[in-house]
Amino acid sequence: MVRDADDQVLHSVMREIHEGILLWSVPQGAIMTCNEAAARILGTPRGEIEGRTLEYPWQLAREDGSSLPPEERGAFRAVRTGQSQQTQVLRVRRPDDTWAWVRSTSVVLREKSSAPSAVVTTFVDITELRQAREQMKLMASRLGEAMEGANVGTWELDLVTGHAERNARWGEIFGLVPSEIEPTLAAFSDRIHPEERAACLEAMAAGFRDGVPFIIECRARHADGRWLWVEKRGKVAEYAADGRPRRVAGVLVDVDARKRTEESLRIALAENERLVSDLQQALENVRTLEGLLPICMYCKAIREDSGTWAKLETYVTRHAKVAFSHGICPACCAQKFPEDAEP
Repeated sequence: MVRDADDQVLHSVMREIHEGILLWSVPQGAIMTCNEAAARILGTPRGEIEGRTLEYPWQLAREDGSSLPPEERGAFRAVRTGQSQQTQVLRVRRPDDTWAWVRSTSVVLREKSSAPSAVVTTFVDITELRQAREQMKLMASRLGEAMEGANVGTWELDLVTGHAERNARWGEIFGLVPSEIEPTLAAFSDRIHPEERAACLEAMAAGFRDGVPFIIECRARHADGRWLWVEKRGKVAEYAADGRPRRVAGVLVDVDARKRTEESLRIALAENERLVSDLQQALENVRTLEGLLPICMYCKAIREDSGTWAKLETYVTRHAKVAFSHGICPACCAQKFPEDAEP
């Protein structure tokens, strides 16, 4: 009765568990039984699996896609050697020509005599996980290519170890080859211009500490000694189990040409504003005399808008802010002072 109850529990577990289970006989190496999960993962009915031997023609492949010979399969080694085998990741080709990724482990069962009595192979379908990983790798590769094409440097920093990773473009911005890029935060922070270092480091520290994105623009030292403007952006990319930021990542862009253009434009606009101001001041100091002026044909006095008459010099001085100095022209001198005229 106890044995029957144990068998019922065993069959119930095999039926409900999501992992595939194969039970191999020793030393024959034949599959005595399997569960429905195994049949589903292998894409083969249970009736076609049970009774098969180690030579059953499932095509297995390594992670790199190369064929996996029988002697390298965990179940084969466990049956032949009587030793349990470590977990291995492999690919299984189903009858419908589709491939499944599985993580498999083979464990040897022993009787009281310590002689192997059976081998249990358990495996879990990780196809979706591997496909997602491959998709992520593809996306990361394309993103890297896009970053390189956009002339953007990328970086990431492990806040626990202090280790930093940067792409080749990051080094090119500073005139460095990959072997010259130090894997530390100091590789960047030590290059910041002294006048801007404290503010930049505080902005980065706040982003690292609080998990908020940050953007800084600063002058940084090039390998040839000159200062160039760069823009650094970053944000937390991974959190630790306790909720604290663990890894930050971002980009570095060479904005030197843009900043220098902006500075030239700022200087030009300032000079233009100065010229406009000078012109406005000049215009305010000039009074233009326009239209018809009523002037006396004898004394040359000019009639004001108020009806009064003002001497020519007085009128012009008042309206044009022009001062007069008096002299005498040669013709008038000859007329008024004939005695002084040359013979």
